[in-house]
Amino acid sequence: ALFGSLARGDAGADSDVDFLVQMEPGRSFVDVAGLKWDLEAL
Repeated sequence: ALFGSLARGDAGADSDVDFLVQMEPGRSFVDVAGLKWDLEAL
């Protein structure tokens, strides 16, 4: 889910993107780190 200024529609050029991610049970730390790495690359 998105939240924060982008979700409200008032994001500026210097705004970040806030995500709330719910992982499936059984996901490892490597899965979480991989998701973080992928999102940072966007």
